[in-house]
Amino acid sequence: KGKSSTGLPSNADLKQIFIEKNQALLDRLAASDIPRDAPYRINLTWIAEHRLKVASQSRGTPMSIVGPCAVPFTHSETLRDLIDEADVEMNRLEEYVAERLWEASTEDIALRVAAQIKAA
Repeated sequence: KGKSSTGLPSNADLKQIFIEKNQALLDRLAASDIPRDAPYRINLTWIAEHRLKVASQSRGTPMSIVGPCAVPFTHSETLRDLIDEADVEMNRLEEYVAERLWEASTEDIALRVAAQIKAA
């Protein structure tokens, strides 16, 4: 793949990586046992589909993708930030599936998190 003069992926490659990461999220969701009406699945599907649509329609700079795709509370300012978000989300998705968190109550989740913090 193309590299810029700094050795980093070119803008076109970043766009393709962004598309691939979001498609991977959708593919993993489709292969999971997460119920279609689970809020996490609904939200992640919406975000990934929205990001894919924006990226596929974008003909400009990476910022033309970042603006409509960034979520304010994550403070993502670059396409690389959004790619990193997709990686984090894939890890979160794998944990969600492994722990079957859609079956857990809020109290169950709080106890699991507290145990993980205590063990760290």
